[in-house]
Amino acid sequence: MTRPGQKHVERWILERFLESLGEAAPGQSSSFLADESPDFLMGNVIPCQLGIEIVELNHPHAQGSGLRLRQEEGIQEHLCRIIERRWDTATTPIAEVSLHLLGHRPPRKHEKPTIADAILAVVRAHMPKEEGVSQVLRDDLWQHPVLGRQVQSLTVARWSGLDRPYVTAPRAAFLPPLSHELLQVTFEAKNAKADQYRKRCQEVWLIAVHNNSTLATHFSPHDSAVADTYDLAFDRTFLFDVIRKESREIKAQQAVAPYR
Repeated sequence: MTRPGQKHVERWILERFLESLGEAAPGQSSSFLADESPDFLMGNVIPCQLGIEIVELNHPHAQGSGLRLRQEEGIQEHLCRIIERRWDTATTPIAEVSLHLLGHRPPRKHEKPTIADAILAVVRAHMPKEEGVSQVLRDDLWQHPVLGRQVQSLTVARWSGLDRPYVTAPRAAFLPPLSHELLQVTFEAKNAKADQYRKRCQEVWLIAVHNNSTLATHFSPHDSAVADTYDLAFDRTFLFDVIRKESREIKAQQAVAPYR
């Protein structure tokens, strides 16, 4: 994702987070200016009243490919966009394609155009003559010289209401819990920057986001670790469920008084 695109998503998250706080929100989204250290500043006077930093929680473990789920998602999303760009509506009717990729070895950058063209050839060969759905299964693909190691199956859906080709690569995965270790590691990575942010803000909040747009941000609803206490350097730290638009404030560990 480009930096402007990322800032647009962060603004959308900020708006939903402030809405989740209701009357306890420090202000409206329009009161915050986009920045880098931290992500948003309340007002344009430095030091500002409040700064907000946003961090996204992602699955911590690598997949069978050796890549983290978020990395695999990015590679597959890029392949889908290449297929859409190379789609020639003069030779291939507009349709919706759902790819189920094997994921053992994600395609390398230089391989993607060849794989995209091979997928488009299969799509043309299995395009429904009228509105309807056609499926290409593993039995039809495993010996394919290009797609045999990449594609499990694909579905081609042709509908008159489509205004352009749509290509997606849906995934399924075991959803890990929001563990204490994952949360503390995420908080610690941001704690190191809290003092830097505080030079520009009277108060600094950290918003840890999950259940965002990608599967890598989704976790099991069994989140008992959220009630634990953590080593926090921010004035306030929140866990924000984007889908449910729910915020839960994380409790900081109490400093131990020195022995006298």
